[in-house]
Amino acid sequence: MEKPAVMIVGHSHIDAEWLWTREETIEVCRETFKNVLSLMEKYPQLRYVQSSSQYYAWMEEHYPQLFEEIRRRVEEGRWEPVAPWVEFDANMPCGESLVRQLLYSKQYFKEKLGFDAEVVWLPDTFGFPQTLPQIMAGLGFKYFLTQKLNWNDTVKFRYNYFWWESPDGSRVLAHQTLGGYGGIIEEDVLWRLLQSCSKRHGFTVAYVMIGYGDHGGGLSEEMIKSALKIIEQREVVEASFTSPSEFFRWLEKLAEHAELPVWRGELYLQYHRGTYTTQARFKKIHREVEVCLLEAERIASVASWYGYPYPKAKLRELWLKLLFNQFHDILAGSSIPEVYERAERELEEVRDEARRVAMESAKYLASGISAPPNSPVAFNTLMWDRVAVIAVDGDFDIGGIVQRCGDSTLLSVNIPSMGYKVIKRGEFGGVEVVEEDQGILLENGFFKALVDRRTGALLSLEFNGIDLIDGSRGGVHVQIFKDEPIEGRITLGARFDAEIFDAWEVYIFQQPEGVVWESLGSPESLEVVERGPVRASVRVRYRFKQQGRPDSMFTITYRAYAGVPWLELDFKVEWHAKHRFAKLMIPLSYKSEYAKFDQAYGWIERRSPLSPSATLEERAKWEVPGHMWADVSRGDGVGLAVLDDGKYGYDFGCDFIRVSLLRSASYPPPWGRKWEGEPPITDQGLHEFRIALMPHSSIPISEIVKRAFEFNCPAILVRGGGGRVMPQTRSFLRVEGIVGIVLKEAEDGRGYILRGYEVDGRRARVGVLVDRMFSFELANLAEEQLAPLGEGREVEATARRYGIVTLRLVHVSQSPKHGLGEA
Repeated sequence: MEKPAVMIVGHSHIDAEWLWTREETIEVCRETFKNVLSLMEKYPQLRYVQSSSQYYAWMEEHYPQLFEEIRRRVEEGRWEPVAPWVEFDANMPCGESLVRQLLYSKQYFKEKLGFDAEVVWLPDTFGFPQTLPQIMAGLGFKYFLTQKLNWNDTVKFRYNYFWWESPDGSRVLAHQTLGGYGGIIEEDVLWRLLQSCSKRHGFTVAYVMIGYGDHGGGLSEEMIKSALKIIEQREVVEASFTSPSEFFRWLEKLAEHAELPVWRGELYLQYHRGTYTTQARFKKIHREVEVCLLEAERIASVASWYGYPYPKAKLRELWLKLLFNQFHDILAGSSIPEVYERAERELEEVRDEARRVAMESAKYLASGISAPPNSPVAFNTLMWDRVAVIAVDGDFDIGGIVQRCGDSTLLSVNIPSMGYKVIKRGEFGGVEVVEEDQGILLENGFFKALVDRRTGALLSLEFNGIDLIDGSRGGVHVQIFKDEPIEGRITLGARFDAEIFDAWEVYIFQQPEGVVWESLGSPESLEVVERGPVRASVRVRYRFKQQGRPDSMFTITYRAYAGVPWLELDFKVEWHAKHRFAKLMIPLSYKSEYAKFDQAYGWIERRSPLSPSATLEERAKWEVPGHMWADVSRGDGVGLAVLDDGKYGYDFGCDFIRVSLLRSASYPPPWGRKWEGEPPITDQGLHEFRIALMPHSSIPISEIVKRAFEFNCPAILVRGGGGRVMPQTRSFLRVEGIVGIVLKEAEDGRGYILRGYEVDGRRARVGVLVDRMFSFELANLAEEQLAPLGEGREVEATARRYGIVTLRLVHVSQSPKHGLGEA
């Protein structure tokens, strides 16, 4: 029998912010890295791993001599940098955010340290989407490590060494550690873990991390000596200090003759399910920043084709601020109040600056339009035609179907793909309000929505003669659950009790008396506030009382728009509850065992945990993450899509889906203080957000995806005209076959990068049509050329099923950028 293999690495997990703020983290990094470098002088065999390019950038800026010492150890192969930019939350960032986390990290390590990182190191992140292997592989990363699945509370994750494969077929070599991400080696624990590995995989190997974690601190000599004690037992074990790359290369060789299992699907953490919802205000700002940055890049790119100076350095600076705030304890909502005071303020500034870039770019383009000066111009920054409802301020002669709203004119128009239209007339109408005895009916040609006069709930949503809502169960309404911390739900590996993780956990299904919830009751007021023909609205106001707390106020406005296929629910909530969890209940008139949820550059279908056929792993998914949309459809394709502008948590059964709206958990205490007493409560105060319900027939998933982007990305309205050559409506770029998301200047400055993804599960023909001459190249996510595609104003390529497609567009002219006078 071969001797067990034990590979050991020094590692000091550092949270970018958590129970302390960023300023303290910079000093934690300095002290940690000084400690490690000092120990390397004494123990030349020591190997150390450190993630997060952000930490290295801090050292470069604040402590350049220390940074230079780190660089020398990296050159020696004793210190290994690993991606990403920060150890991000993986459930909530969009696909392009995950690309930039890894792309900018890889770039930094190459440029500053001469090191090509191949390992993505996320030991403490709270779950991972099934699309992450494709993103990693597309950027040249081959290996992935986490330890967090040891925290599952229902079923142990079945593998420690495996290939993790995305729906498109991309895969990375993955390691879920046998133990945690630090500490000292305890021999009895190590041998027990090795036995477990042997039973699971048929071979005996452990990758062991030693070091202090969370608040950094480096390593102690005692830790190193515990490792050396194992290494010296050569007669019973093959042990050594080993870098992550060396470990994974060893594992790759093992995989050549020991068949490793393949995991297809998400890596769902059966724990910390409240992190999809806690700190809802910050999460909404985060969504807005992602949308605004991508929009700013797209329209600034088009404007630069006509001479506008593309603000590359500014946009990268804004991206890096976003990436920092995607650190898992920040975005998850599990940090102290001071973190969110800074983070909300910082991301609001990022959002506003991105909007400024987009507005300036739009105004620049609009100035070249051949139209009367000061004409209203609507821009669509998405890569497909869309209908948008816009409000034009001032007294303009606008014909067609319009609606006066105070000093504004409201109208609905179709705007071409990645283009604009001078606004002259409203194109869509037909929105009506019908007042009936039971309720108020909103109609717009797509659906009929009935709001109950007595309860204010949405009793009915009729589409093509089919009512998709079960009004007998109260219709669509807000439910508020008791969510008080309860002890007893314990992680299977690390043995932590959920009671201490108030900001992280959901307790609504653990209450001793059973699930306890109440509705908002009868509304204080219900009124029709708009009657069409472009928009019709019904506003409902509620008061929620909780003993010992100020009243919470809910204002829900139902809106139907002309030419738009969804019913909008606009929420304005003054939230003052404690240990309560607000969800939007959507009871369905049909049954479906499965629901689909938006993920980073893809989507996932999950079986209901309440299905009689659900496995124990599936039953553990009683609260799940999603992005801009979720969908529950019948077997014939008729169904209901739920769109949102900043919510990430859901639960669902076979005949309902609920959107998680607001929590009111206790903040964790600052570092060094006990977890006791009466801490402040999260999420207090004003929250504004929107949910949309979109009934549909059997349509491609890509159509739902596009509607979700439209819901999150309104048209840009500017004043323009006074130019000579730009027509009054124009499309600069159109993408077919994939959902186009990214248009930006290439990282190396050579042309532009266009990126999108295939969502309908088919090998697709990708068509790109632009209004200028370009040469086209197929590229990977790292923007490296894979194949030339020719030149012209249009190009075709092929997308794999569920594949991400990246193209490079390079102007064919020697003087590629022309002023608006040459458009």
